[in-house]
Amino acid sequence: MVRAKGEYVEKFAESKNRCSKCMLKKVICVCQRLDALRATEAVDVVVLMNHKERFRASNTAKVIEKVCGARIFVDGNDDDWADFEKLVQERMGEAFVLYPSNVAVSWDSLPVAANVRPLIIVLDGTWGQARRLNQKITDSIPRVKILPTTLSRFLCRRQTQADRVCTAEALALLMSDMGLDQVGSKLEQGLQIVVEGFNMQCYNSTHRPESLLKKGPKATANLPRHPDSLIRK
Repeated sequence: MVRAKGEYVEKFAESKNRCSKCMLKKVICVCQRLDALRATEAVDVVVLMNHKERFRASNTAKVIEKVCGARIFVDGNDDDWADFEKLVQERMGEAFVLYPSNVAVSWDSLPVAANVRPLIIVLDGTWGQARRLNQKITDSIPRVKILPTTLSRFLCRRQTQADRVCTAEALALLMSDMGLDQVGSKLEQGLQIVVEGFNMQCYNSTHRPESLLKKGPKATANLPRHPDSLIRK
C-alpha cells in the first residue's frame, strides 16, 4: 500500500510539474540549494517517517536528508522497516532516539563515550504519529530531548505551543546541544529555504500573508485549500 501510494504521488507530481523529491513546483525546486548545505560531522542521522509525510511539500525531513545525508526509513514499507531494525541492532549502544518521552534526558545527561560515533534517530510525523513510532522502537535505546523556549518559526504548519517545533528545528537544536553548531546552523538555513519555497508555491510570496499569521486554527479552518491539499491526506 505504501509503495503503491509512492508510485501514485510520483505520477501526481509529474502531472503537476513538481519535483518528486521536494514536491515543490519544478520552477521553485529547492533540492540544489539544500544539496549545497551538506555538512560533514562525526555523527550519523536517520529519519523514521510516517508514510503520510513522505510526499508532503511542507515536510522538513528533506532538509535533514540533504544537510546530514540522512537515510529516510518509511514506516509501513516492509523493506524499510527491516533495514531500520537491522541498523538499530548493528548500532546498539551508539543509537539515540530524539523524542521527548517521560524518560528522555538532555544530551549532556547521556553517558556517551568519547570514541562513539552517535546515531541519532529522528521521528517524523504529527505528534500522534511520532508517539506511535516511538512505541515501535525498543526501550533499550535511550531517548534524548531538547528544550525549545521560543515558538516554532516553521510556518508551513501551525505550532501552538513553545515546546512544539518541526522535525528539522528539533534536530538543529539537538546539534547545538551536542556542540555541532555548524550543522545546526545549516539545518536552520535549509528550513528557511523550504519555508520560503512552500510559501511561494502556496501564496506566491516567500512570506506567509500577515492575515494568516494572526488567525488561530479555528479562524483559518474555512480558508480555501492551497495546492498541496490533495497530497496532505
